[in-house]
Parts: sequence; C-alpha cells; structure tokens
Amino acid sequence: MPHPPALLDNEVHVLWCRLDDAAAHVPTDTLSADELARAKRLRHARDRVHFVAAHAWLRHTVGRYLGIAPQAIAFALGAHGKPTLMGAAAALQFNLSHGGAFALLALSRAGAVGADVERVRPMDDCAAIAQRHFAPAEWRRWSQLPPTQQLAAFFACWTRKEAYVKALGGGLSVPLDGFEVAFEPGRAPALLSVGDSTQTAADWTLWGLQPAPDHVAAVVVRGRRLTLRQIGTP
Repeated sequence: MPHPPALLDNEVHVLWCRLDDAAAHVPTDTLSADELARAKRLRHARDRVHFVAAHAWLRHTVGRYLGIAPQAIAFALGAHGKPTLMGAAAALQFNLSHGGAFALLALSRAGAVGADVERVRPMDDCAAIAQRHFAPAEWRRWSQLPPTQQLAAFFACWTRKEAYVKALGGGLSVPLDGFEVAFEPGRAPALLSVGDSTQTAADWTLWGLQPAPDHVAAVVVRGRRLTLRQIGTP
C-alpha cells in the first residue's frame, strides 16, 4: 500500500474502502483475538466477512499513517466502547464505520472524531423512528418535507447524529433527541445545538458525504476551521 500524505493539524482525512474488495485483498492475519471473537459473534456470514475486512483495512491504514506494522497497533476502549490508539499514537484520533457496501475511516489530530455511513434503503418505520429519536425541531422539519424527500433526509439526519454521538464516545448514554443537526436538502450540514453547557455547536465541524447514489455518510470533528480531505475515491 502507498504511503499516505501527511495529516496536518487543521485537516481531517477521510478514506473509503469497498468491503467486498477489502475482503478479497486485505490480509486479515493482523487482527487481534478480541477482534476475531467479535466477528464470530455476528449472526450473518456476510456481516462477519465485512467486519473482518473493515478492521483489517483499519489496521493496515492506521499502520501506514503511524509507520508501524498493522499487528503492532494497540487499541484501548473508552467507557462506552469507543476505541482509541494507545501510547504516543493516541494523538491520532480515528473513527471507523461500515455500512452497506463501504467502510469509512476518518482521521484527525485536531480533536475527537466520529463517522457514520449507511446504505439508503426503504424503511416502513422511518416516521416512527424519526419522531422517537429526532430532536423536536428536527422532527418538525423532517415531517414538513415532501414525501419524496423524506427518506434521503432521514438518513442524512441519522448519519450526522450517529457521527456526533461516536465523536463524543458516549454510546447509548447520549440521547439522540438531545442535540440538533441540519439535514434538509439544500442546507449546509451543521450541528445546530449540542444540549451541553460545557461546549457549543460552534466547537464542532460536520460534513455530509455521499460515496455512492444509494449511500450517505457523515463525519464530525471537535475543532474549528478544519479542512476535510478525501484520500482516494469511494
């Protein structure tokens, strides 16, 4: 694999892989016993294959950024399960997401980072999920959209909220309806409110991404005046 470009302090690097390609070409003998055990607990064979492929690709990619062997990478888990790098490598913040055909890796030295990617697919319970988990203002804005725009807007909102929750590292302890994002067609992605007196929405930068016509993604980083750089193409 080629050496990656330097990750500057004001940059966020986003890298993509197609999971089926990674499953065929990325060596998986670098995974830890814990990673292999997590893969085995997944019910569906395709999910197991994609989990192994995504985490092997993560190790190889982060190893290239750090200049170390993939199997030498050591992870620590936060209180709610978010992985971070250990030791001197911990200055490199990362977050991995895989959904549908893609895995997405976001890397930053600026601050905490979260990422989410989803395949956009029909869902009969979109309205019920949105009403239950969106902030009240998000629900109102979503429900007022034309029906033809609601599915795409639902996934745009969902990925942006998931990315922020992952950046916080709080897991299920962070209520999805406790903060607000911009997601409507034609409106710039942004955190509008964070519902936390220790920070403000302006402390964060949010991007909405579309790796393929039927996929949507988001990246959130704690920091201002940051530049997102996509390394390669989806």
